[in-house]
Amino acid sequence: MHIVERVRADCRRPGEPPSAFMRFVIGYKIVGGILLLLLAGALFGIWRNTELFHDLRVVMMESNLGTNNRFLRQIAGELGFLTSRSAFGFGLVALFYCVVEFVEAFGLMAQKRWAEYLTALATSLFLPVEIIEVVRQPTVARVATFVINLAVVIYLVRAKELFAYIPEEHDASHN
Repeated sequence: MHIVERVRADCRRPGEPPSAFMRFVIGYKIVGGILLLLLAGALFGIWRNTELFHDLRVVMMESNLGTNNRFLRQIAGELGFLTSRSAFGFGLVALFYCVVEFVEAFGLMAQKRWAEYLTALATSLFLPVEIIEVVRQPTVARVATFVINLAVVIYLVRAKELFAYIPEEHDASHN
């Protein structure tokens, strides 16, 4: 049986009540969705009000926050390269990813098998980028994010047996 047919048949299986780890994943996805929604809002705000964007950059660069905090200094430097058009584009990307995070979370809460597949695929797509970021500039937040996302993918693929289910009506034909 082709993998697409197997996944389609597997998605018809009823879901199970979420385990403690799955409840953590649901919360993690909701928090991620909220943060992405806030980021999208900020980027759309920059797109709509370039004066506010300029004022924010000036305040960060000229205040003690900008000089005493390497993280804020880096953000202020990055803001210098952000244009109104790119802010709008990044805002759209953040909003799209926010929707994906919320769909994953609410699908998992509703015990939908398709949500497990979506979560495994969407999360695994960013693992290569996260590896590059961790190797290039390791921070506690980056390492923690990578470890959590890797654990989510492994859990879903192994414990939930994603991509391994063969419907009963086809078992006899493969023996």
